Amino acid sequence: MSNDKQLRVSKAPFKPVSGGTRSGPDGDQPTRPTAKPPRWDYWKRIKSAAPWKLAALSLGIEPASVDADDANTFPAAATFGRFNLITEAIKRRFGADDRHGVGLAEFIAWADSISLELPPELRARPSAAPDAGPRDR
Repeated sequence: MSNDKQLRVSKAPFKPVSGGTRSGPDGDQPTRPTAKPPRWDYWKRIKSAAPWKLAALSLGIEPASVDADDANTFPAAATFGRFNLITEAIKRRFGADDRHGVGLAEFIAWADSISLELPPELRARPSAAPDAGPRDR
């Protein structure tokens, strides 16, 4: 059986993941945790990351706030399903695993090629120009 089956990723507009409190019997009991937004000031300095971390970031979720293997740490089952789909697509496209990360620039270029909406903060990374000297103003 071939692993060349193309994965389909929704082209729906990006919508950040929101909190996960749902009404319980008393009207205010949380049933799932609230996924935290990414710490963009940290992530903008990272050059590569594991596929599951990139998938979380693509959904507007701080990777440290969820357990990649536990659906109950995500705000909704659908979010966990989308997370798994994106993670698997990244692994297949880049041949990556949790020990061998994917460059953020390559990930963003690939996401653009399949029209995967990303949070604007993920794109707002400082450009790296190691050979460029100071500019005259």
